Amino acid sequence: MIRGEHYSWSSSFPLTRPFDWIAQIPRANQLDRFSQAIFELFWQVREKVELPVEIILASPQASNYTDRDFAAGGATSPSKFVHTLPNIRILPFAQWTQWHGRILCIQKDPSTMVHGLIEGVECCEWDSSSGTRWVVGSFQEADAVDLVEAHLWILNTTAGSVRFQPAKSASIISTDQILLENLRNKGPFQLDLGYGIVLNREV
Repeated sequence: MIRGEHYSWSSSFPLTRPFDWIAQIPRANQLDRFSQAIFELFWQVREKVELPVEIILASPQASNYTDRDFAAGGATSPSKFVHTLPNIRILPFAQWTQWHGRILCIQKDPSTMVHGLIEGVECCEWDSSSGTRWVVGSFQEADAVDLVEAHLWILNTTAGSVRFQPAKSASIISTDQILLENLRNKGPFQLDLGYGIVLNREV
């Protein structure tokens, strides 16, 4: 059985005060708000988590919002455009921790986060002896244009308040919206992610 922990962070942008880590990351001010949200979440839980052997970066909406902002601003700086690419969202984490590993990027809306979890669970099942895997992503909902949420899942085979169990489910994928609604309720829940995997969160 695959187990794990889930962490989240959210904030409205622009921020009222800079992040505590902003001076420690080169060119941090060039990162888009989705990249900053992911690193802020890591910063808050950095003393609780084991570094992963692999990261699955689930990027709902890919870099669409940031690309739109870049175009609306005149599209004049190639350096800023580079920082809208989804895989760059892990760059601050890799710089600060000196982490080296494989990053898998997923964009499969409206179920990007769900697909990321399914991939993470399957990777853990395939190779259960090589440490933890992270599924991480950040997104912005269409009706909350200033609010960005970041989510981090730590997957392993030993412990955690979240369990991923096999189930007789059809190949129908749950949506990110359904997953997030369950997560925001804070209580225990059970959700059929699809492809034979059920997510259980305990109290």
